[in-house]
Amino acid sequence: MKMIDKILEDMYERPISGKTVASDAPDATAFISVDQNSIELCPNENTGIQVDEDGLKTLGKLSINSSMDKFSIGVLWQLNPVQMSYVPSTAATPIPTFLPSNPLSSVVSFANKLKALAGMI
Repeated sequence: MKMIDKILEDMYERPISGKTVASDAPDATAFISVDQNSIELCPNENTGIQVDEDGLKTLGKLSINSSMDKFSIGVLWQLNPVQMSYVPSTAATPIPTFLPSNPLSSVVSFANKLKALAGMI
């Protein structure tokens, strides 16, 4: 069974207990469902988002609107922006996919924004 089939089966065939909002139109497939263990947002049978105790599941196309330097994997890694320069990685000039990031950099950035905000008041 494909992963997409498993997600669809999980999203559409299990009984839903909780609050569900769906259209009354006979051909509508969109719904929002909230119960104590999960939240589901499905605009149609080919696209959906489910958040439950197992994590986040997406079905359909995924688009991330962010620059490469803002995309991080966990706390300690971020994508290398040099990857977008189209310079090939070779044995002589290796270009890593991920760079270690400083987890305190976001704290310092937030503190500087707070300082600037306090100066406005």
